[in-house]
Amino acid sequence: MVKHKQRVSSECPRCGEDREHLLLHILTCKEQSASDLFDSLLDTLEGWLTDVHTNPLLTTFLIDGLRSWHNDPQGIELVLNDFEPPVQDALQSQLDIGWYALLCGYITKHFESIQTVYYQQLGKRSSGRRWAIRLIGKLWQITHSMWCHRNEALHESPKINARNGLEQLHTSVRAELQQGQDRLATVFQGYFRDNAETLLAKPAHCIKRWFLVIRIAREANNTDQQDAFTHNPTLRSWILLPSH
Repeated sequence: MVKHKQRVSSECPRCGEDREHLLLHILTCKEQSASDLFDSLLDTLEGWLTDVHTNPLLTTFLIDGLRSWHNDPQGIELVLNDFEPPVQDALQSQLDIGWYALLCGYITKHFESIQTVYYQQLGKRSSGRRWAIRLIGKLWQITHSMWCHRNEALHESPKINARNGLEQLHTSVRAELQQGQDRLATVFQGYFRDNAETLLAKPAHCIKRWFLVIRIAREANNTDQQDAFTHNPTLRSWILLPSH
């Protein structure tokens, strides 16, 4: 959104990190409610893996690996020891493509084959391929749930206004009030009855509407106004000011 000039800030709405980098940060955000949700989602995944008779080695690998990756995406990967060569190779094949790729739905055929063999050992007619397809669906649910949690934190709180330019708006509103009615028509006199503290205590949409009316009037009078909203297309679009 910042790159395409739709927002002035890319700060994470949950933890406040300066740059919310694509989906990776959304999945690994350390804000407490985000971490609690991820843990809960892993518990649900673990329950499903057990219900569908997943090889216990694969269950442990998936749950412990995803939890470790979430806690430290750049940390040391799981150490694979004491596994028979087929299992060791299958787990390593999945590690090679990474946990982020797993959450995106990438499961190696080698990894899948371990579950096929396990079903055969249990005497079940289930297939590793079907298990892998269902697992991908469960992993996508985790990604989707984390994405929705992030969006709720942004869009269902005042943080969305901060991302769009609320600080700049407050600064410009104070400047407008200080300038006063100036050359504006008498019809605008009522807009300057409130002081800055009263006006800026109102909801963001009220402040935006006030500023939009005054700024359009200023620009119609060719008033020399130089602030963040003069030429910044992102801020002007947010306020609904016409582009220059």
